[in-house]
Amino acid sequence: LEAQRLAANGEDPKLCRRAAVERLDDTFGSLSGAYLEWSRSENAPGTSADKEAVFRVHLLPQFAGRPVSKVSRRELVELLDSLAQTPARRRTVYAYLNHFFGWLEEQEVVDGNPLRAVRPPRMVPARERVLGDSEIVTLWSWDTPMSAICRIQLLTAQRVGSIMSMRWQDVRFDTAVWSIPSEAMKSGKSHIVPLSELAIAELERWPRLDGPFVFGVGSNGEKPFNGKSKGMKRLRERGVGDWRPHDLRRTAVTLAQRAACPLDAIRALTQHKTAGVIGVYARHAYEDEKRLVVAAIEDQLKRILTAKPVW
Repeated sequence: LEAQRLAANGEDPKLCRRAAVERLDDTFGSLSGAYLEWSRSENAPGTSADKEAVFRVHLLPQFAGRPVSKVSRRELVELLDSLAQTPARRRTVYAYLNHFFGWLEEQEVVDGNPLRAVRPPRMVPARERVLGDSEIVTLWSWDTPMSAICRIQLLTAQRVGSIMSMRWQDVRFDTAVWSIPSEAMKSGKSHIVPLSELAIAELERWPRLDGPFVFGVGSNGEKPFNGKSKGMKRLRERGVGDWRPHDLRRTAVTLAQRAACPLDAIRALTQHKTAGVIGVYARHAYEDEKRLVVAAIEDQLKRILTAKPVW
């Protein structure tokens, strides 16, 4: 539409675009900022936040002040090779870089995408780690912000990022419901999560600061929790074992399966899409079914936490 408007006024859309690009700072840092700003309107909030983290941590320290046209394929490949020990992150960095340079090519900032001839890193096998009963018992013995977040994750089967940004205003203790706003969801869609008795008890005992966030940081909790790495490091120092927060979500789903919960209800609780045409037309919210899944998870956890040790 913009091109049609320019042409109707007797202007060449291609020349106008090129002039606009030339007015931009051509450094990697400036252009990545424009790209990330554009991405915020195109991607789900979780994806946008992850992109910004990748550029901030992995890309800007090396390339920020460089003209983007001077960033070579060899340098990009060397950067990707340096992430060989974290294959999942390596693949993500490749995907974001490839999309960034494709966007620059579309905007006629660069003549070609230097990653076009670079093979994407191989797929990373999905993790299968599920916590054992003894590890769950140990998790309930700790009293740190990260351990509380982990317990809420196990009780609700939600993503750790949503729990880290949980707000008091979104929690209804009278109806035992947590309403997650769209900006706190990876999908970009709001989500209703029933809360079990154990989850309510966990939240009620947590100190309430003046800020809006349940696990808020700062002098009065005005910012969402951002200490996942340090929190997990402290837990590992206390013998947490080889598991990550996302493994708790898998463990919660496994507990629900152990209790014979229907997969459609589990999928609704975890907000995983139903594939194919059915996913387009099926609009049942599964509110009652989700509450049954949460209750089943709680029941399984109570059995684990009250079981007598076998000697």
